[in-house]
Amino acid sequence: LRESDVGATQIWTIDPATSAQRQLTTGRASKAFPDWSPDGSRICYESSGSVGDEAAGLWLLYVADGVRRQMRSWGHSPVWSPDGSHVATFGPGLYTIYVDHPDSVRTLIGAPPYTVGFGKWSPLGDEIAFHHLPDDESRFVSVINVETREITRLIPWARQPTWSPDGTQLAFTAFDSVSNTASIYRWNRATTDCERLTFVCDYYPADSCFKFCEVVPEECGWAYDRRP
Repeated sequence: LRESDVGATQIWTIDPATSAQRQLTTGRASKAFPDWSPDGSRICYESSGSVGDEAAGLWLLYVADGVRRQMRSWGHSPVWSPDGSHVATFGPGLYTIYVDHPDSVRTLIGAPPYTVGFGKWSPLGDEIAFHHLPDDESRFVSVINVETREITRLIPWARQPTWSPDGTQLAFTAFDSVSNTASIYRWNRATTDCERLTFVCDYYPADSCFKFCEVVPEECGWAYDRRP
């Protein structure tokens, strides 16, 4: 994302080999949370506009020709399923949308009592890890079985989960009120062991410090966005 001269954030791509950049969206409405389809042909994103081809909601962008179409007039933080057939969207509940038939929406979590903020599909596509505020107001990372809709709470006081490529671990961010730092942690699902991976970003809350963390395909490390 890059802010344009009219103050709206737009979606760009960059070629890592050549550093060549290409702007994919324009207009006065800000675009947010772009997510590539698994085959690389489409990008799903959120628009904050009000009318026409910038109307608020979830949109699909076809990368090759720039064609766009609106999926839904609502939804936040869209993420693709591993097989590219569905998009999950969040806030305040959790929903899946069948991409080829966007009127086909399945509610996994209604709201209230849950307020779902962000999530990621498991590598197999059978679960979604997400952070939420349940009815007791303490933030949790949980997983939901996409088929049965059974919810399992995993990690308290955590947010922005993402899976390792083999699905055995979750990375997440948490704010330590004692040290006043936001850090990335790794959680082993089999053993429930939790390991702190970063010890930086003093005096900044988790939401503005580590906005997202991702696992690189080669499993050689964790890539994250650090905000100064």
